[in-house]
Amino acid sequence: MELHPLKTEQDDDAALRAIEALWSAPAGSPETEQLEILVTLVEAYEATHHPIDPPDPIDAITFRMEQAGLSLQRKFPQAKGAKCLFIASCAFPLLDL
Repeated sequence: MELHPLKTEQDDDAALRAIEALWSAPAGSPETEQLEILVTLVEAYEATHHPIDPPDPIDAITFRMEQAGLSLQRKFPQAKGAKCLFIASCAFPLLDL
């Protein structure tokens, strides 16, 4: 694939297909260098045209707690209905659970 700035969705799609084809290139080969350049181009294009907003901090904490199987009520039954997260011996208003 000829390397050039990605300006359209078609350019992005073609670069992604080329990345897939080059993915298992041997380390140190010219193909690996081309792969690194393509990845950089795709990252730049997608950061500009398809930005991902950072998550809401409370949603991120709640999601991570769910992933880890944690429950504020299970760890601190006295906190049921409370809007706080207990850390060490301090309570911080944080989660609306």
